[in-house]
Parts: sequence; C-alpha cells; structure tokens
Amino acid sequence: AFYGISLFVKGYETKPGYIVAHREAGVFQSTAAMVGGWITGLGLLVSAQQFYMNGWVGYFWFAVPQVVGLLIFAWATTQINKRVPNGYTTTEWIASEYGKGLGILFQVVFAFSALGLLSMTFTAIYKYINFINVGNSALITGLIVLGTAIYSLRGGMKVSLLTGTIQTLMNFVLICVLLYL
Repeated sequence: AFYGISLFVKGYETKPGYIVAHREAGVFQSTAAMVGGWITGLGLLVSAQQFYMNGWVGYFWFAVPQVVGLLIFAWATTQINKRVPNGYTTTEWIASEYGKGLGILFQVVFAFSALGLLSMTFTAIYKYINFINVGNSALITGLIVLGTAIYSLRGGMKVSLLTGTIQTLMNFVLICVLLYL
C-alpha cells in the first residue's frame, strides 16, 4: 500500500526534494511522521510488554525517556537548522562545526546505530508474526523489509513523511476504537 502511495508523490526528482522534501513539511506532518516512524513501532511492542509485565511503572520506564528524547531531538534540530539553514544532514553540520574527521566518525557511528535499530525493528516484527502463528514468518518479514526499502528509496523524505503520518492517524483511530470498546 505504501509503495502505491509513493507512485503518486512527486518532488523526489531533485536532491532537495528527495532528502528534505523541499523543506515544505509543516509541524503537524513532521510530528505525525516522527510519531509514526519512531514511537509507534516501539510503543506497540516495548511499552505494551513493559505495561503487561510491570504495570504503570514499566510503561513510564519506556514512555518518558522516549518523549524526552524526542523533545531533545526536536530542540537540537531547530538549533542545527539555524546554523546550517540549507544543510541536509546532521553529519554535514558536525563536519562544518567541528571538522571533517569528526563528521566522518559521527557518520560511521550513526550508520551502525541505524543498522542496529533496523535489525531490532525487523527482529521484533519477525517475533511478533511468529508469535501470532502466521505461517512463513521469515518470508513475510523479508517482504516487509523489501517493501519498506523500495518505497523509502523510491520516494525519499516526502513519502516517509506521508506514510508516517498515515501510520499515526491509523493508530489514533485504532486507539479511539479500542478505548470505546
């Protein structure tokens, strides 16, 4: 479904379109996409587990650091955007402020962190699919990984913003339905 969405999103033909969505994302879309992409996946898996195992303490053990981290990241992003208004990456800012060597080191650390996060996310997906007894969990997880990679690489930041927003809205509707029931 998200790949289908990426077929209709324009603006990824240029570097600014692909990497920063022409800098046109507003506060709502940026926030909803971050919630959809960062908090939702972990929130559905880790916070539910912690709440089940440890009650409210376990839930807040997970949720509070996530929210604090998101607020720190949002603040840092605004500061970086002020210093490098036409920049594209945090690595670019670090290299311009502290030197090319530190920029490269940051990029290496960031790449390994991203690989670890992706590995953890897809392992969680596999374990969840396996837990609910869906046949061929490895194949389904592989298709999810492949589909995510294809639509992300094809559409860039604009598609990621749109799909993250859709995920957040779907989760909001689901939470409202569950609360009603």
